[in-house]
Amino acid sequence: MLGLIRALLLHRTTILVGKLAGLLFVALTAVAARISGQEVKALTGRSQATVIVVAACFAFVFQAYCAAAEDLARQRAPSKALRGLCEEVYRIFCGRDAHVTGIRVTAFLPRFFGRRLVSVSRFSQGVGEERCGIWFKVGEGTVGMAYQLNQIVSQDNFPDPIIDREAYIKDAHARSKISRRRLEKIHVHSRSFLSMPIRYFDERSKAAAVICLDSSEPSLGSEAKRTRTTRLVENATFLFCRNP
Repeated sequence: MLGLIRALLLHRTTILVGKLAGLLFVALTAVAARISGQEVKALTGRSQATVIVVAACFAFVFQAYCAAAEDLARQRAPSKALRGLCEEVYRIFCGRDAHVTGIRVTAFLPRFFGRRLVSVSRFSQGVGEERCGIWFKVGEGTVGMAYQLNQIVSQDNFPDPIIDREAYIKDAHARSKISRRRLEKIHVHSRSFLSMPIRYFDERSKAAAVICLDSSEPSLGSEAKRTRTTRLVENATFLFCRNP
């Protein structure tokens, strides 16, 4: 949750609101300095000096916040915001449930002129955050399909790869449009997937990134957790603007 709060504080709309608030307090300081002390006390119940000092302090705080936030926003890549979202989704599904295993949450961003979805963050049950270099072409796998279609893509009940690896590869190849060659090289064969696009704040018809859950179980389980997760991702559009 802290990651999402940081992302919100560094968002350009929040910074704009901070600038406007700072200007408001600057104007309040100027007005309080120009009118008489009696008028200020009649309006606010405080002395003129108190109102001027408090307004000046608030103006300074908002301006300092905006200056610092703009500098940090330029330094932080969108992957930082996605990491926070990825971690929050991980907590929703795993939390403190020690019995929950085989769950992974991965965040993807488009790279190579939008032709590939590259992982930028991953959290795994029992491991926490880990490095991951997996990628998908647009339209490939549930991740690529969610990005291309700009809609949630869910696939469940893949065959158990431990019992019949060939049946798993055949089914995954047919349903997920992933080549057999790539499937054979993948070490972890998950049996259920939920890929959710994050849309641009200013252009909802386009996906900016994708959050994917996968599990070694044939189903991701709790419908309540799925609903809570999809709502969280749907409301994360503030993280991305197509036309900054």
